[in-house]
Amino acid sequence: MEGDASMHGETTLLDELGIAHAVLRLVRDGAGEVRRASLLACSRAFSDQTSLTTHTGDRFLREAFGVGARTALAQFVDAARGATHVLSHYYTSSNRWFACYCRPSGDDCLTVVLIDVTGYRSDSALGLQREQAYRSFIEHLPMIAILRVTAPQPVSLFSAGSFREITGYGPEKGSSPESWLEIVHPDDRENVRREALMLVSEPQHESEMEYRIVRRDGNVRWVRSYERQFTSDDGTMQIVQGLILDVTDRKRKEEELREANDRIQEQNQLLGRLARTDALTGLLNRRAMQEQLERELRLLSRGRAGFSILLVDLDDFKGVNDRYGHRAGDRVLIHLAETLERHLRGSDVRSRWGGEEFMVLFTETSGEAALNVADKLRIWFAEHPTEVDGQTLPVTFTGGLVEATAKDTVDALFARADAALYQGKNAGRNRIVGILTTGATIEAPDPARGRRRPV
Repeated sequence: MEGDASMHGETTLLDELGIAHAVLRLVRDGAGEVRRASLLACSRAFSDQTSLTTHTGDRFLREAFGVGARTALAQFVDAARGATHVLSHYYTSSNRWFACYCRPSGDDCLTVVLIDVTGYRSDSALGLQREQAYRSFIEHLPMIAILRVTAPQPVSLFSAGSFREITGYGPEKGSSPESWLEIVHPDDRENVRREALMLVSEPQHESEMEYRIVRRDGNVRWVRSYERQFTSDDGTMQIVQGLILDVTDRKRKEEELREANDRIQEQNQLLGRLARTDALTGLLNRRAMQEQLERELRLLSRGRAGFSILLVDLDDFKGVNDRYGHRAGDRVLIHLAETLERHLRGSDVRSRWGGEEFMVLFTETSGEAALNVADKLRIWFAEHPTEVDGQTLPVTFTGGLVEATAKDTVDALFARADAALYQGKNAGRNRIVGILTTGATIEAPDPARGRRRPV
């Protein structure tokens, strides 16, 4: 039979119990009026009891009810609207009376469950037996079934099914909304109370929600409830009926899946960071810095203020590795990275360009201003040597600084900064050499002489 997973489970249970059931489709004309009901599918028990099969198709009403087909159709239409729930029909095809439990199960579709009440109409003892069998069927459902009269006087007819298995309490806990609320989790109680009030106050209201309950043994379980209010056939009563299913296992699996997805997302974020950062220093790597430079050059071409870059190279770094070992060399690299992080603005971008080379992007900063900052970095780093195992390693660096132009590329910028860097290396190291957009070469003042050093 067609339907969702819950519907499939229900029909499977009905089949196992030998309950007669079928799916009907209401067929409309061009104006949208229902003209007939077609038998889409039915169980063997349905065929045995009504003498009808799916071959009946669109002839279902005529062959099942004869002259009563129009009345039956009207009742099925009401059931599809949710106005009627249990109907009483005489099937001329099998000369039997049935109580028809109807439930909408899709667009213009009805699921119909038949209880043969032929004997009940002629023999009250047999009818009572049928009623007891139906009650037994309800009580053995793998869920909680509720039925309450809310008007004219509140009456709880039953709260059956797997009540004790799900809640740990006896059915008396489901005798009223108030007693049920006592086992609802405190954090969910207000939402459940609000829905209960709407069921009583709003005609034809339907409620579907998930919330937690606290079992008698203290364990927390998740349940999913389906409840609706309708008017009795004779219009004298307002009735609430519903089903409550234990969905704890599904919620647990959803939570496990959510946690797994969160772990995957965290791993992806970590991989993303690793792809953009240098593992040793935590600064951006060369690839990420190139992307940043390309972005800044695009902004510069659109009129944004210019920027400068500083290419730094540690002096005699090979000698550090040779004399003190690579572990000491790593500590020098980390010390320089920490110096850049500590003394630069948040808007400036730092990266390990490769090996012992680092690059800094001074956003919206002229060459003259960047030169002063870069030289302060150089002086601080030289005056605060790296410490490794109680030893101090006096290491310096040389830098080449250039201003960017709108016509620059990343390669052109790097080439000019590299040229400035090697001018500084050739001039004696431990200095910052800058090349302005005018082509002029500048260097920070010599503190000893109070003027710019010659290049």
